[in-house]
Amino acid sequence: MNYSVLVPLPLEPLTYSFDSDEPLPKGSFVLVPVRNKKIWGIVLKAEAQEAPPKYAIKKILELLSIPPLDSSILELILWSANYYHYSAGEILRSFFPEKIDADFKKTIKISEHGKISFFQKKIKRKKINSFLEKLIEEQSISSKGIPKKFLSELLEQNLISVNMTRTFAEEKTIAYSFKNKTLNEDQNRVFLSCESILQKEKFTPILLEGITGSGKTEIYIELANKVLEKNKSVLILVPEISLTPQLLRRFSTALNKKIGVIHSGLTPKDKFNYWSQMLHGEISVCLGARSAIFTPMQNIGLIIVDEEHDSAYKQEDHFRYQARDLSIVRAKLSNCAVILGSATPSLESYHNVKLKKYEHYQILKRHGNATLPIVKIIKPPKLVDENLISPLLEKALTETLNKKKQALLLLNRKGYASFLTCKSCGHVPKCTRCSVSLTYYKNSDELKCSYCGLRSKKMTECEVCEFPDLSYGTPGTESLEIEIKEKFPSNNIDRIDSDTTKKSGSLEKALERLSNKNTDIAIGTQMISKGHDFPDVQLVGVVNADSSLNFPDFRSSERTFQLLTQMAGRAGRLDGNGIVYIQSNQEENPSIKYSAKHDYKSFAEQELLVRKEFSYPPFSKLARLLITAKNDNQAKNISDRIYQLLSKSLKDDLEILGPSPAILSKIKNHYRWQILLKAKDFKYIRQAMFILKHKDFFKKK
Repeated sequence: MNYSVLVPLPLEPLTYSFDSDEPLPKGSFVLVPVRNKKIWGIVLKAEAQEAPPKYAIKKILELLSIPPLDSSILELILWSANYYHYSAGEILRSFFPEKIDADFKKTIKISEHGKISFFQKKIKRKKINSFLEKLIEEQSISSKGIPKKFLSELLEQNLISVNMTRTFAEEKTIAYSFKNKTLNEDQNRVFLSCESILQKEKFTPILLEGITGSGKTEIYIELANKVLEKNKSVLILVPEISLTPQLLRRFSTALNKKIGVIHSGLTPKDKFNYWSQMLHGEISVCLGARSAIFTPMQNIGLIIVDEEHDSAYKQEDHFRYQARDLSIVRAKLSNCAVILGSATPSLESYHNVKLKKYEHYQILKRHGNATLPIVKIIKPPKLVDENLISPLLEKALTETLNKKKQALLLLNRKGYASFLTCKSCGHVPKCTRCSVSLTYYKNSDELKCSYCGLRSKKMTECEVCEFPDLSYGTPGTESLEIEIKEKFPSNNIDRIDSDTTKKSGSLEKALERLSNKNTDIAIGTQMISKGHDFPDVQLVGVVNADSSLNFPDFRSSERTFQLLTQMAGRAGRLDGNGIVYIQSNQEENPSIKYSAKHDYKSFAEQELLVRKEFSYPPFSKLARLLITAKNDNQAKNISDRIYQLLSKSLKDDLEILGPSPAILSKIKNHYRWQILLKAKDFKYIRQAMFILKHKDFFKKK
């Protein structure tokens, strides 16, 4: 019988034959020849043999001793390939280990027929006799180092048997202790509603809108327990790796289960260990970042997407996908519920609630006696003051530290200054490989590109006019750290951004210092705003709330509101005595105004009106075509040809914006042009992609 097999290469499914009395199940792992190599693959389906093939069909070499892949994950891979226009084989290679049977150890034993043949001296070859004698003495040996041809010969003569034994790397066992909280009235109301949905065992998307500190995690835990009681598994997604240690402690203690962890910070050995145990159904709870959506969990009964609004769920390079959206697809394929949790839901999810596509539950009070923090919008210091924090914020910091409480300061820009500029001619030093200014770092006294990593020494004079005086541009976290240390020299100050947390485990250590009250003031980028629970943080300061509003993206207002609201949510989580200072010159901007009032609904309704007026998602479908080339004219010419082709084919159904240089028009010596495709129905964007995929206009004429 012939089978269609998907291999982890940028190829379409390949056809192979396999002689067996029983048909191979869909999702089976097999070993197949591809070109001159042997590679594993997954059986997609049996093929009907209608006519003799035009070419010789190769044979499946071996059915691997691995459980078949759950149909939901296989269908998810195929769906993603079709939707995102990416090779299914490449998706397989991206999320599955290179050696899927690496935890199996082959051992060789002598068969009963082999023993009889040996003792009756029926075997004439001295080499085979010596090998069988060794097997009799040692009972079993590893297949490692034994020529495959020799083993095949012994197997054909039924002289030996091969056993596959799974082995695991030694794992660290950590005992966690965490006091579970009793559900309050609001939490219990939501829990009972969600539990009744779980009992139906049907695909149901649920938006759980709970303000910061309302105790969404406790609801997740109780629902996970109910799913595990039915011998089903639970998949939990978080937007950042930094959130996994805290949730791992909570879930491990509450569920009394081994939790599988999947994210890019793991070693390959640890990641494979978890992956394999999930495939074999030995782990029933998985916690991970966006890539965990492709883990081979068996029999999923619930998917949880925490902080579902977070942009980190979107993969921005190579295989570009949105893990939140794929969680909806996987839940549908698994016929289970999916919970999207957030204090500031994405407008797409909120809109789906209004369309009655999602169930919607709210928790509008914090757990226990805690209340939402008081938020004050204040003016930032004047530029001539050369300070980043205003006197009001400085005074609040002093009062907080005197109470032995902690503070968080957000400045969503790293480095000392985002650029240098000549005071005479205004020249700004830029990266030679990217169309961006070089960021200045005072600690290392160097300029650095944030995109390609290019480094150069700080200039003492302008490279254009040789004027000897350069001024600093927009300040970053390094600049704020220096100022705060000067103002509070006796306190423990910690900076948490991508520069200080490069080493493995450094972010976890920084968060642990904060959690253990070894840090008095933490300065950081948006990574300190996401879902962390620090009971003794009383004060939060947002140093420059206006910076993200000026970004040329239709989602900038939404992301600013979410960032400010999430950041404010870090204050006063234990006793409710939190206070937040937002430094802004745009206090009437909806993002600033409504975040200060903790008023998500008013912001969402107003922002949806703006989106509808300009026909932006969720009222339309939007796709960006990014064209890159080493030559700017080449990128432009290809972009023009794409525009001409699509405008002729889909002129009435598709709004085509561009072509134009991308916001970052050059990165790593590659020029970038873009075309935006906007349509009321996604089918027209799919048609556009189909046209591009099947035309040969990329070839040189």
